[in-house]
Amino acid sequence: MRTWLAATLLGFCAPLLAGTQTERLEADLARAHAELQELKAGAGEEDQGLATRLRDHLFTWRSQDGRFALKMESLVQFRYLYRDIRANAGRGGDNGADFHNFRVHYLRLRWEGHLFGPAYSYNVELAPLSDSGGLAFDDLWFRWEPLPLFNLTAGQQRTPFSYEQSVDPGGRTFLERSSADKAFDQGFAKGLEIAGVADFWAERVLFWSVGVYNGVLERKNARPATATIEFAGQRSDGVRVQNPAALENQAGNFRNADRDLLEDRFDDSVDADFMFNLRVEFHAMGDIGLRASDGRGSEAWDDWKFMVGLAACYFNARVDGGGTLLGNNFHAVQAPSGVIPSPGSDRKFIRAETLALTLDGHFRGFGFSVNWALYYRRVEFRHHGRLEGSNLRGRYIAAAAQDTGFTVDVGYKIEAIDTLLASRCSLVNYDEFGSQTGTGQPVDGDSFGADTVEWGGSASIELHGDHLKLTLDYRYVIQQLPHGTGKGKDSTSGVERVSEYRNFQEIRLQLQWIF
Repeated sequence: MRTWLAATLLGFCAPLLAGTQTERLEADLARAHAELQELKAGAGEEDQGLATRLRDHLFTWRSQDGRFALKMESLVQFRYLYRDIRANAGRGGDNGADFHNFRVHYLRLRWEGHLFGPAYSYNVELAPLSDSGGLAFDDLWFRWEPLPLFNLTAGQQRTPFSYEQSVDPGGRTFLERSSADKAFDQGFAKGLEIAGVADFWAERVLFWSVGVYNGVLERKNARPATATIEFAGQRSDGVRVQNPAALENQAGNFRNADRDLLEDRFDDSVDADFMFNLRVEFHAMGDIGLRASDGRGSEAWDDWKFMVGLAACYFNARVDGGGTLLGNNFHAVQAPSGVIPSPGSDRKFIRAETLALTLDGHFRGFGFSVNWALYYRRVEFRHHGRLEGSNLRGRYIAAAAQDTGFTVDVGYKIEAIDTLLASRCSLVNYDEFGSQTGTGQPVDGDSFGADTVEWGGSASIELHGDHLKLTLDYRYVIQQLPHGTGKGKDSTSGVERVSEYRNFQEIRLQLQWIF
């Protein structure tokens, strides 16, 4: 009887229980659908440019209200290098210093986005393996942009001086910047920048930037790689250079380089002299972007574009009056004790006023990309402190120097096979002047670097644009070492210093991936 009664009740209640389960399931599905729509809405409304850019990266995040955004990416460059030194043959030369190797050339981690709204953006770019070979920060800045025509940036960034220096390493046509740009760029800088863009008949027709930064010489004594040139003997004994990397990569010179984390103390790197930088760009047909080649597809090639940029940089730095740079023998004679006294504060006695200018132009269209740049730098030396009364004039004393250079890169994209072909010509001409050795011997034809001519070509297979790219390039570099006709003798070996050539060629194969 009990069994029959239970079965009867279950039969009457089954439809009710089934209805309850169905309603619960429908409610759960509705709730899940609402949560999904909420997540989609949380991504915010993206402009087309941002949406396209985000699809190429592994990780992006944006808050529901759109006030906070984060984008992360990494860049890796794995490279094979073959180098052949073509210095004059001789038992004491470095003509046989040839080598080839594999290495991870560059590694970068980047975080960028905005805080409290799109008007407040940030960028942190860490290079565990950088061009300098160690851990470094490239970009580290915060920007307030209330209007397109006005934005304020504080922190460290690539100095907006040369276009080539500003191009991201992942967007270059060649694996390295040109010799001329290496000799004249202003490196990284810390300070404040006010900049803006104006849209007239097209996007970003006018760009302007004014900044005040630390003025930090790339080398503490401002003496470039020529100071480390060591001749093995007479001309027939060949040429040997103590620091070939500095010579070949245009290290030194009177350029700004403020990449290191500096302490709050006085030294000859922080000399209370600021650097001022101005750059103006005119994009007549609209923005061409910050890339060494045309990243657009063939459907947009007929929409050709070009731009012209002009930049000026000025800064002071104190340098040492002793050594071969400015003729210590002359200065020692002028000093009361016959020796240049060292100041207690370590502030140098000679100020180097540096003015650098660059004019560049760029064309994108019909598959072609053309980049050219002219460079000019003038350095004047003036006495201060105990040497203020000295006359910085004479055949073997450097009162001023003017250096010039240019670069032309031409590329063409074969879209059918996603291959970019490019060629390069670059030249650096250093001013020559008289100087003295440490013992007071006169030296004719000294300069702040080796006159350089660079020829090169490259081929890049863009498997997925810049995000997966294989590049093969070649360059041949001719460098004329300074010290001219050489009346002076080397202070240690007594060997006559002569003007000599040291050439080298490189073949480089690089795989790049960005994710």
